[in-house]
Formats: sequence, C-alpha cells, structure tokens
Amino acid sequence: MLVATPVWHTAASMPDRRSYFAAGRIGDDVYVAGGMVGASGQYVLRLDRFDPAKQQWTRGPDLPGQARASAGAALDGRLYAIGGQTSKGTSRHVYVYDAR
Repeated sequence: MLVATPVWHTAASMPDRRSYFAAGRIGDDVYVAGGMVGASGQYVLRLDRFDPAKQQWTRGPDLPGQARASAGAALDGRLYAIGGQTSKGTSRHVYVYDAR
C-alpha cells in the first residue's frame, strides 16, 4: 500500500503583509486578526477571512483595539484573540468575533 507524502502548496497571498497575528478556522475558512506589519512595530487592526475553495481573501471588521502576538482560537463559530501586546504593554483583553 502506497501512502501519499504530504506536500506544501501555495495559496493566495494575504492582502497585506503582517506577523504576530491571531488565527483560527471557522467552517472551511481561516480567519486572521490583528498583528503587526513585519518588524516595523506598526499595529494592524484588521480581520481577514480566507476562503480556500475560492482562493480569496475578504476583509472583515477591524478589531476594537491593538492586539499583536495574541493567541488565536476558534470555537462554535467565533474567533477569539486572547492577550498579546499593545503599545501600552501586555494585554489581558479577549476580543471575540462572531462569524455567524
């Protein structure tokens, strides 16, 4: 019996470059929230949804506040961006986006 070897594929690029974001899967889509622009320290407030079937990114509503290096988790149709850093220091905020 032959077993296929996993391989990487290239998908559609994100609308803007960023790092230190929170991400999670809701349904078949991947949600990416917050982060920062490269190593610039500039915060990104945007939420983006990636549809792998269409290879398309769609912008969602901005986060209500800064969040970089937040933990990301998805549960029951919601994306959570937990903690991380803001320009004022370490954050204890929990931001929740309801995709429904």
